[in-house]
Amino acid sequence: MQGIDRDTFRRIFDDHWDEFKGCHSSYATENYGDVVQKMLGCGREEGGYCEYLCTKCGQDRRRIAFTCKSCFRLSCAKGYTDDFVVQVGQVLQPGH
Repeated sequence: MQGIDRDTFRRIFDDHWDEFKGCHSSYATENYGDVVQKMLGCGREEGGYCEYLCTKCGQDRRRIAFTCKSCFRLSCAKGYTDDFVVQVGQVLQPGH
């Protein structure tokens, strides 16, 4: 997906989710709404963040926004899938 920035998927949902629900009422449920809202807030400071302070100078601060950890958000799904594969591998091949 070269040439497409990481927020394209989020922008599509942000711009069209309400209209989509209006046309497809089976998606107008709390379950879908929760997942979509979680994805829309993923990686934004409004959804929570950690703030790190430089231990050397004590002045430089960095804020790292929390991710949604949802398999619905494409960038979070990779980590979710990798973690699952590691867990299954540990069960199937203990000690490796």
